[in-house]
Amino acid sequence: MPRRYQASLNLDFTHQRTHHYQKLIAALMKSGWRYVETSALAISTTKLAKVWRGIELVARQAQDAGRVSALTFHIQSSMNFKGLPYKARRNHPNAVRSILGKGLPQP
Repeated sequence: MPRRYQASLNLDFTHQRTHHYQKLIAALMKSGWRYVETSALAISTTKLAKVWRGIELVARQAQDAGRVSALTFHIQSSMNFKGLPYKARRNHPNAVRSILGKGLPQP
């Protein structure tokens, strides 16, 4: 089974230059990224180069799209996104109930 990469990108611009911002979003989509909501795109692929291409496109176009006010990239790689066993899970059968019984931190 090949290694998979899941990546997300969130970006926002102050003084957005709409034409250039739209060009960036279009380029990302043409490079395999999915537009999932305003300012958010995602990709799932076995080719890390497609993830890097998205980062490259943002790096090259951001200067024309406006002033970056928020930009996050998250890349996760795994051979198994279905999940792995976690041995310590057995040691904590009441973990959810125990944690939800605690108070929230006070300011």
